[in-house]
Amino acid sequence: MLKVLLLLLVVFTLELENKWFVVSTNGVENFDPSGLTFWKNNLLTVSDKSENCDKIYKLSYDKENYAPAKPFILLNKKNMDNYRSQQKFRVDLEGITTDGQFLYVCDERNRNILKINDDGQMQKLAFDFQKYNKDQNWNPFSGMSNAGFEGISYDKTTRKMYVINERMYRHIYEISQQNIVGSFDVPGGKDLPRYDGKYAIYPDFSGAYCDKYLYVIYRNEYKILCIDPQKKCIVSSAYYGHITKKIYNREDPFGLVEGIAMTPEKIFLIMDNNGTHLKNSTTVTNATLLQLKRPKGF
Repeated sequence: MLKVLLLLLVVFTLELENKWFVVSTNGVENFDPSGLTFWKNNLLTVSDKSENCDKIYKLSYDKENYAPAKPFILLNKKNMDNYRSQQKFRVDLEGITTDGQFLYVCDERNRNILKINDDGQMQKLAFDFQKYNKDQNWNPFSGMSNAGFEGISYDKTTRKMYVINERMYRHIYEISQQNIVGSFDVPGGKDLPRYDGKYAIYPDFSGAYCDKYLYVIYRNEYKILCIDPQKKCIVSSAYYGHITKKIYNREDPFGLVEGIAMTPEKIFLIMDNNGTHLKNSTTVTNATLLQLKRPKGF
């Protein structure tokens, strides 16, 4: 593990401890997981495939090489059908978090947050993100349906929820007592994209996790940012690109990590490979769950 002090910002290089290929136990070939959270000692995720939007999945990672993704909570069909019928776009589940009692999931394309209990009852929370943005005299919704809510996390100490808007423009909503109370970004979020050959690479966010600080995936830079949500500044970061860039056979330079969960000793990341096959294979297209060593002080 390398620690570098650069412009007073500590940058860690993460160490891989374990890796599993995700196997869907309900027959979905390209599972496309997005988001991670621990709930009642279970590691949970969602899938952004439309045929999987009625389930919360449990990942079992005690087997060698493979992590089965098993349907854990089936969302109430009447609730989901009613919700679907009211939306402009297909349901696109991306991030997941918990306050200990309920689960909360992002619907990226429709810019909604869904509240789910353990028997699958669900409801859309009444946050008016469009009105909030209009009142702030700015519009982060680019018009691209696939550039919306990519991550979500709940801070059990402050009882605040953080909703992560991916890009164009990237920012973080703060929610407290069922109200949007603010939004912010850290340096770099409103930058124009940099170019890698023909690819425009935006400074985008994906998954998030709270543990005193807010940890956010800085996806296209292959980093986890440790953010102080009170001071609205980056405290430190951790690089994982030397691990993830070796897994899939890709032409483009975009990052694939879409979920993060942490314990005091470990960091779990999940990759949505969008059906891309593994390096040295033309047929294996499993998503990947990574276990990394959590550096001291991060």
